[in-house]
Amino acid sequence: MATTVKLNLAGIREMLKGSIGQAAARPKAEATLAAAKANAPVDSGAYRDSIHMVEETHPQRHAFHIVADDPAAMLIESNTGNLAKSL
Repeated sequence: MATTVKLNLAGIREMLKGSIGQAAARPKAEATLAAAKANAPVDSGAYRDSIHMVEETHPQRHAFHIVADDPAAMLIESNTGNLAKSL
């Protein structure tokens, strides 16, 4: 016996974009940020100190990005994969 399910895509988008999606994503983003900082290679500390979280609301979802703004971040990330490993 087959069952048909019709998703309420507009409702799902609103949940992901609203407080429910934000509440679900924030703890993971904060854990990822903590891991990125804890495992960052430290020479001067500038790279580690530049790692932060950016919060954005897109048309279909709320998003958190972990970003490193140090000028050497691209080089450090290409050599270590620190941000990717933090996931």
